[in-house]
Amino acid sequence: MGDEAGDDDVASAFGLLVEAHERAPEETERVLRYPSIGCWALYALRSARAGNPAPARLMTGVAAAAAVRAGIPCPPIDDALLLPSLGYAVPGPGGRPRVVRPLSSIRAHGLHLTFDDLDPYAFVPPDAFPANASVLSLRGEELAHWSAMVGEAARILSRDHPDFHPEIREAFSVVVPLATRDGGPLSGSSRRTFGALACTRPDDPVTLAETFVHEAQHAKLSMLTQLVDLIAPDRPATLHYAPWRRDPRPATGLLQGTYAHMGVAAFWDRRRRLAGTRAETEAAHIRFCRWRDAARDTARLIAAEVPLTELGRAFLAGMNRTLDTLAARPVPPSARVTARAQATRHRHRYATP
Repeated sequence: MGDEAGDDDVASAFGLLVEAHERAPEETERVLRYPSIGCWALYALRSARAGNPAPARLMTGVAAAAAVRAGIPCPPIDDALLLPSLGYAVPGPGGRPRVVRPLSSIRAHGLHLTFDDLDPYAFVPPDAFPANASVLSLRGEELAHWSAMVGEAARILSRDHPDFHPEIREAFSVVVPLATRDGGPLSGSSRRTFGALACTRPDDPVTLAETFVHEAQHAKLSMLTQLVDLIAPDRPATLHYAPWRRDPRPATGLLQGTYAHMGVAAFWDRRRRLAGTRAETEAAHIRFCRWRDAARDTARLIAAEVPLTELGRAFLAGMNRTLDTLAARPVPPSARVTARAQATRHRHRYATP
Protein backbone atom coordinates (compact mmCIF):
# COMPACT_ATOMS: atom_id res chain seq x y z
CA MET A 1 0.00 0.00 0.00
CA GLY A 2 2.89 2.35 0.72
CA ASP A 3 3.97 2.03 -2.94
CA GLU A 4 0.45 2.66 -4.27
CA ALA A 5 -0.35 5.67 -2.11
CA GLY A 6 1.81 8.10 -4.08
CA ASP A 7 2.40 10.15 -0.93
CA ASP A 8 5.76 10.82 0.71
CA ASP A 9 4.26 10.90 4.21
CA VAL A 10 2.63 7.52 3.69
CA ALA A 11 5.86 6.07 2.35
CA SER A 12 7.80 7.47 5.32
CA ALA A 13 5.26 6.05 7.76
CA PHE A 14 5.44 2.69 6.06
CA GLY A 15 9.21 2.71 6.47
CA LEU A 16 8.81 3.42 10.20
CA LEU A 17 6.33 0.54 10.45
CA VAL A 18 8.83 -1.81 8.82
CA GLU A 19 11.53 -0.68 11.24
CA ALA A 20 9.23 -1.22 14.23
CA HIS A 21 8.42 -4.71 13.01
CA GLU A 22 12.10 -5.55 12.64
CA ARG A 23 12.89 -4.28 16.15
CA ALA A 24 9.81 -5.57 18.03
CA PRO A 25 7.68 -7.88 15.87
CA GLU A 26 5.30 -8.93 18.64
CA GLU A 27 4.47 -5.39 19.69
CA THR A 28 4.08 -4.29 16.08
CA GLU A 29 1.78 -7.25 15.41
CA ARG A 30 -0.40 -6.05 18.30
CA VAL A 31 -1.00 -2.86 16.35
CA LEU A 32 -1.46 -4.56 12.99
CA ARG A 33 -3.98 -7.00 14.49
CA TYR A 34 -5.99 -4.21 16.07
CA PRO A 35 -9.51 -4.41 14.54
CA SER A 36 -9.54 -0.94 12.99
CA ILE A 37 -6.27 -1.41 11.10
CA GLY A 38 -7.45 -3.96 8.57
CA CYS A 39 -10.63 -1.97 8.01
CA TRP A 40 -8.70 1.25 7.47
CA ALA A 41 -6.03 -0.39 5.28
CA LEU A 42 -8.63 -1.94 2.97
CA TYR A 43 -10.52 1.34 2.76
CA ALA A 44 -7.32 3.31 2.08
CA LEU A 45 -6.12 0.85 -0.56
CA ARG A 46 -9.43 0.97 -2.41
CA SER A 47 -9.38 4.78 -2.24
CA ALA A 48 -5.83 4.91 -3.61
CA ARG A 49 -6.71 2.57 -6.48
CA ALA A 50 -9.72 4.74 -7.28
CA GLY A 51 -7.44 7.76 -7.62
CA ASN A 52 -8.29 9.35 -4.27
CA PRO A 53 -5.53 10.50 -1.91
CA ALA A 54 -4.67 7.98 0.80
CA PRO A 55 -5.32 9.29 4.34
CA ALA A 56 -1.68 9.97 5.18
CA ARG A 57 -2.27 10.99 8.80
CA LEU A 58 -3.94 7.69 9.58
CA MET A 59 -0.95 5.79 8.20
CA THR A 60 1.30 8.06 10.25
CA GLY A 61 -0.76 7.18 13.32
CA VAL A 62 -0.50 3.44 12.66
CA ALA A 63 3.28 3.66 12.30
CA ALA A 64 3.61 5.92 15.35
CA ALA A 65 1.55 3.48 17.45
CA ALA A 66 3.85 0.64 16.39
CA ALA A 67 6.93 2.75 17.16
CA VAL A 68 5.65 3.68 20.62
CA ARG A 69 4.86 0.05 21.42
CA ALA A 70 8.21 -1.06 20.00
CA GLY A 71 10.10 1.55 22.02
CA ILE A 72 11.89 3.09 19.05
CA PRO A 73 12.22 6.81 18.24
CA CYS A 74 9.21 8.27 16.49
CA PRO A 75 9.47 11.26 14.13
CA PRO A 76 8.03 14.52 15.51
CA ILE A 77 4.36 15.32 14.95
CA ASP A 78 2.98 18.85 14.57
CA ASP A 79 -0.60 18.31 15.73
CA ALA A 80 -2.89 15.92 17.62
CA LEU A 81 -2.70 12.43 16.16
CA LEU A 82 -4.72 9.26 16.75
CA LEU A 83 -2.53 6.27 17.58
CA PRO A 84 -4.70 3.19 16.95
CA SER A 85 -4.91 0.91 20.02
CA LEU A 86 -3.37 3.62 22.23
CA GLY A 87 -5.35 6.86 22.01
CA TYR A 88 -4.85 10.50 21.04
CA ALA A 89 -1.35 11.95 21.17
CA VAL A 90 -0.07 15.51 21.01
CA PRO A 91 3.45 16.79 20.36
CA GLY A 92 5.59 16.25 23.44
CA PRO A 93 9.26 17.08 24.06
CA GLY A 94 11.02 17.42 20.73
CA GLY A 95 7.68 16.96 18.97
CA ARG A 96 7.56 13.26 19.88
CA PRO A 97 4.02 11.85 20.33
CA ARG A 98 2.73 11.97 23.90
CA VAL A 99 -0.55 10.15 24.57
CA VAL A 100 -2.92 12.47 26.44
CA ARG A 101 -6.23 10.68 25.87
CA PRO A 102 -5.46 6.99 26.32
CA LEU A 103 -8.00 4.30 25.52
CA SER A 104 -9.38 2.53 28.58
CA SER A 105 -9.44 -1.23 28.89
CA ILE A 106 -10.61 -3.92 31.26
CA ARG A 107 -9.40 -7.38 32.19
CA ALA A 108 -12.08 -9.50 33.81
CA HIS A 109 -12.65 -13.26 34.05
CA GLY A 110 -10.55 -14.14 31.03
CA LEU A 111 -11.68 -11.26 28.80
CA HIS A 112 -9.36 -8.39 27.89
CA LEU A 113 -11.30 -5.63 26.17
CA THR A 114 -10.37 -2.12 25.05
CA PHE A 115 -13.07 0.55 24.96
CA ASP A 116 -12.46 2.43 21.72
CA ASP A 117 -14.44 5.65 21.48
CA LEU A 118 -11.86 7.45 19.32
CA ASP A 119 -10.92 5.50 16.21
CA PRO A 120 -13.29 6.23 13.27
CA TYR A 121 -12.52 2.78 11.82
CA ALA A 122 -12.95 0.80 15.06
CA PHE A 123 -16.30 -0.67 13.98
CA VAL A 124 -16.86 0.03 10.26
CA PRO A 125 -15.56 2.60 7.77
CA PRO A 126 -17.02 6.05 8.48
CA ASP A 127 -19.16 5.97 5.33
CA ALA A 128 -20.78 2.69 6.45
CA PHE A 129 -21.66 3.74 9.99
CA PRO A 130 -25.31 3.17 11.03
CA ALA A 131 -27.34 6.26 10.20
CA ASN A 132 -29.10 6.33 13.57
CA ALA A 133 -25.99 5.83 15.72
CA SER A 134 -22.88 7.65 16.85
CA VAL A 135 -19.90 6.76 19.02
CA LEU A 136 -20.44 7.45 22.71
CA SER A 137 -17.55 9.07 24.56
CA LEU A 138 -16.65 7.20 27.73
CA ARG A 139 -15.49 9.39 30.59
CA GLY A 140 -15.93 9.42 34.35
CA GLU A 141 -19.15 7.81 35.57
CA GLU A 142 -20.04 6.56 32.09
CA LEU A 143 -16.76 4.67 31.81
CA ALA A 144 -17.25 3.28 35.31
CA HIS A 145 -20.72 2.02 34.34
CA TRP A 146 -19.46 0.30 31.19
CA SER A 147 -16.55 -1.25 33.06
CA ALA A 148 -18.86 -2.61 35.75
CA MET A 149 -21.31 -4.04 33.22
CA VAL A 150 -18.58 -5.66 31.10
CA GLY A 151 -16.85 -7.08 34.17
CA GLU A 152 -20.05 -8.64 35.47
CA ALA A 153 -21.02 -9.95 32.02
CA ALA A 154 -17.57 -11.56 31.78
CA ARG A 155 -18.13 -13.21 35.17
CA ILE A 156 -21.51 -14.55 34.05
CA LEU A 157 -20.08 -15.96 30.84
CA SER A 158 -17.07 -17.51 32.57
CA ARG A 159 -19.13 -19.05 35.39
CA ASP A 160 -22.34 -20.06 33.62
CA HIS A 161 -21.59 -20.43 29.90
CA PRO A 162 -18.36 -22.41 29.43
CA ASP A 163 -19.30 -23.25 25.83
CA PHE A 164 -19.51 -19.60 24.81
CA HIS A 165 -16.86 -17.99 27.02
CA PRO A 166 -13.74 -19.27 25.15
CA GLU A 167 -15.20 -18.21 21.80
CA ILE A 168 -15.97 -14.72 23.06
CA ARG A 169 -12.50 -14.45 24.61
CA GLU A 170 -10.92 -15.18 21.22
CA ALA A 171 -13.43 -13.26 19.11
CA PHE A 172 -13.42 -9.84 20.76
CA SER A 173 -10.72 -7.47 21.93
CA VAL A 174 -12.48 -4.14 21.40
CA VAL A 175 -15.83 -2.69 22.48
CA VAL A 176 -17.10 0.36 20.60
CA PRO A 177 -19.71 2.25 22.69
CA LEU A 178 -22.67 3.55 20.70
CA ALA A 179 -25.52 5.98 21.23
CA THR A 180 -28.68 5.99 19.11
CA ARG A 181 -30.84 8.99 18.32
CA ASP A 182 -33.96 7.34 19.74
CA GLY A 183 -32.16 5.82 22.73
CA GLY A 184 -32.99 2.29 21.57
CA PRO A 185 -30.65 -0.69 21.87
CA LEU A 186 -28.27 -1.54 19.04
CA SER A 187 -25.38 -3.93 18.64
CA GLY A 188 -23.24 -5.08 15.77
CA SER A 189 -20.02 -6.61 14.54
CA SER A 190 -18.37 -6.52 11.15
CA ARG A 191 -16.17 -8.94 9.27
CA ARG A 192 -14.11 -5.90 8.21
CA THR A 193 -13.22 -5.23 11.85
CA PHE A 194 -13.03 -8.73 13.24
CA GLY A 195 -12.41 -8.48 16.96
CA ALA A 196 -14.64 -5.45 17.59
CA LEU A 197 -18.14 -5.44 19.05
CA ALA A 198 -20.25 -2.29 18.99
CA CYS A 199 -23.21 -1.79 21.29
CA THR A 200 -25.30 0.81 23.07
CA ARG A 201 -25.13 1.43 26.81
CA PRO A 202 -25.78 -1.86 28.64
CA ASP A 203 -28.52 -1.72 31.27
CA ASP A 204 -27.81 -5.07 32.87
CA PRO A 205 -24.97 -7.61 32.65
CA VAL A 206 -27.13 -10.58 31.59
CA THR A 207 -28.39 -8.74 28.52
CA LEU A 208 -24.82 -7.67 27.75
CA ALA A 209 -23.68 -11.29 28.05
CA GLU A 210 -26.44 -12.20 25.56
CA THR A 211 -25.12 -9.48 23.23
CA PHE A 212 -21.63 -10.99 23.39
CA VAL A 213 -23.06 -14.40 22.48
CA HIS A 214 -25.16 -12.96 19.67
CA GLU A 215 -22.28 -11.06 18.08
CA ALA A 216 -19.84 -13.96 18.54
CA GLN A 217 -22.20 -16.09 16.46
CA HIS A 218 -22.12 -13.44 13.74
CA ALA A 219 -18.33 -13.19 13.93
CA LYS A 220 -17.86 -16.96 13.57
CA LEU A 221 -20.18 -17.22 10.60
CA SER A 222 -18.64 -14.15 8.94
CA MET A 223 -15.21 -15.76 9.10
CA LEU A 224 -16.55 -19.06 7.77
CA THR A 225 -18.20 -17.36 4.80
CA GLN A 226 -14.88 -15.66 3.99
CA LEU A 227 -13.46 -19.15 3.42
CA VAL A 228 -16.32 -21.08 1.81
CA ASP A 229 -19.57 -20.37 -0.01
CA LEU A 230 -22.67 -21.53 1.84
CA ILE A 231 -25.22 -19.80 -0.39
CA ALA A 232 -25.34 -20.20 -4.16
CA PRO A 233 -25.69 -17.08 -6.35
CA ASP A 234 -29.22 -15.69 -6.15
CA ARG A 235 -30.05 -13.37 -9.05
CA PRO A 236 -32.10 -11.33 -8.61
CA ALA A 237 -31.56 -11.40 -4.85
CA THR A 238 -34.69 -12.50 -2.99
CA LEU A 239 -35.70 -10.82 0.28
CA HIS A 240 -37.24 -12.76 3.15
CA TYR A 241 -39.10 -12.06 6.39
CA ALA A 242 -36.91 -12.35 9.49
CA PRO A 243 -38.66 -12.62 12.89
CA TRP A 244 -36.08 -10.34 14.54
CA ARG A 245 -36.06 -7.48 12.03
CA ARG A 246 -38.46 -4.85 10.76
CA ASP A 247 -36.93 -5.00 7.29
CA PRO A 248 -36.75 -7.94 4.84
CA ARG A 249 -33.39 -9.69 4.62
CA PRO A 250 -31.37 -11.16 1.76
CA ALA A 251 -30.35 -14.80 2.01
CA THR A 252 -26.99 -14.05 3.60
CA GLY A 253 -28.56 -11.86 6.27
CA LEU A 254 -31.25 -14.45 6.92
CA LEU A 255 -28.68 -17.18 7.50
CA GLN A 256 -26.63 -14.85 9.72
CA GLY A 257 -29.64 -13.98 11.84
CA THR A 258 -30.76 -17.59 12.16
CA TYR A 259 -27.32 -18.72 13.30
CA ALA A 260 -27.05 -15.83 15.77
CA HIS A 261 -30.47 -16.51 17.31
CA MET A 262 -29.74 -20.22 17.57
CA GLY A 263 -26.89 -19.19 19.87
CA VAL A 264 -29.14 -16.75 21.72
CA ALA A 265 -31.70 -19.54 22.28
CA ALA A 266 -28.97 -21.78 23.71
CA PHE A 267 -27.90 -18.92 25.99
CA TRP A 268 -31.43 -18.50 27.38
CA ASP A 269 -31.87 -22.25 27.72
CA ARG A 270 -29.00 -22.16 30.16
CA ARG A 271 -30.16 -18.96 31.87
CA ARG A 272 -33.63 -20.33 32.65
CA ARG A 273 -32.04 -22.99 34.82
CA LEU A 274 -29.90 -20.42 36.64
CA ALA A 275 -32.21 -17.43 37.08
CA GLY A 276 -32.79 -16.37 40.67
CA THR A 277 -36.33 -15.03 40.98
CA ARG A 278 -39.57 -16.39 39.58
CA ALA A 279 -39.89 -13.36 37.30
CA GLU A 280 -36.36 -13.86 35.95
CA THR A 281 -37.04 -17.54 35.33
CA GLU A 282 -40.27 -16.78 33.48
CA ALA A 283 -38.55 -14.12 31.36
CA ALA A 284 -35.77 -16.60 30.48
CA HIS A 285 -38.36 -19.25 29.50
CA ILE A 286 -40.07 -16.74 27.20
CA ARG A 287 -36.86 -15.60 25.52
CA PHE A 288 -35.68 -19.17 25.06
CA CYS A 289 -38.96 -20.19 23.43
CA ARG A 290 -39.21 -17.04 21.31
CA TRP A 291 -35.76 -17.30 19.76
CA ARG A 292 -35.65 -21.10 19.55
CA ASP A 293 -38.89 -21.15 17.56
CA ALA A 294 -37.88 -18.15 15.45
CA ALA A 295 -34.54 -19.73 14.52
CA ARG A 296 -36.13 -23.13 13.82
CA ASP A 297 -38.87 -21.67 11.62
CA THR A 298 -36.38 -19.56 9.68
CA ALA A 299 -34.02 -22.51 9.22
CA ARG A 300 -36.91 -24.34 7.58
CA LEU A 301 -37.57 -21.33 5.35
CA ILE A 302 -33.91 -21.30 4.33
CA ALA A 303 -34.04 -25.00 3.45
CA ALA A 304 -37.12 -24.43 1.30
CA GLU A 305 -36.37 -21.11 -0.39
CA VAL A 306 -32.65 -20.27 -0.27
CA PRO A 307 -30.27 -21.74 -2.87
CA LEU A 308 -27.53 -23.39 -0.80
CA THR A 309 -24.26 -24.95 -1.88
CA GLU A 310 -23.40 -28.51 -0.86
CA LEU A 311 -21.44 -27.12 2.10
CA GLY A 312 -24.34 -24.82 2.90
CA ARG A 313 -26.76 -27.74 3.05
CA ALA A 314 -24.41 -29.62 5.37
CA PHE A 315 -24.05 -26.53 7.56
CA LEU A 316 -27.81 -26.04 7.75
CA ALA A 317 -28.28 -29.72 8.61
CA GLY A 318 -25.95 -29.24 11.56
CA MET A 319 -27.92 -26.18 12.66
CA ASN A 320 -31.16 -28.16 12.43
CA ARG A 321 -29.79 -30.89 14.66
CA THR A 322 -29.03 -28.29 17.32
CA LEU A 323 -32.42 -26.62 16.86
CA ASP A 324 -34.23 -29.96 17.06
CA THR A 325 -32.48 -30.66 20.36
CA LEU A 326 -33.58 -27.28 21.70
CA ALA A 327 -37.12 -27.81 20.40
CA ALA A 328 -37.43 -31.03 22.38
CA ARG A 329 -36.87 -29.23 25.68
CA PRO A 330 -40.05 -28.42 27.61
CA VAL A 331 -41.28 -24.88 28.18
CA PRO A 332 -44.03 -23.88 30.64
CA PRO A 333 -47.35 -23.29 28.81
CA SER A 334 -47.59 -19.67 29.96
CA ALA A 335 -44.16 -18.86 28.55
CA ARG A 336 -44.96 -20.61 25.29
CA VAL A 337 -48.19 -18.59 24.90
CA THR A 338 -46.37 -15.31 25.58
CA ALA A 339 -43.55 -16.15 23.15
CA ARG A 340 -46.03 -16.98 20.40
CA ALA A 341 -47.94 -13.77 21.04
CA GLN A 342 -44.70 -11.80 20.72
CA ALA A 343 -43.92 -13.53 17.43
CA THR A 344 -47.43 -12.79 16.12
CA ARG A 345 -47.19 -9.11 17.06
CA HIS A 346 -43.81 -8.84 15.31
CA ARG A 347 -45.19 -10.40 12.16
CA HIS A 348 -48.20 -8.08 12.23
CA ARG A 349 -45.97 -4.98 12.60
CA TYR A 350 -43.85 -6.25 9.72
CA ALA A 351 -46.93 -6.65 7.51
CA THR A 352 -48.31 -3.20 8.44
CA PRO A 353 -45.45 -0.68 8.70
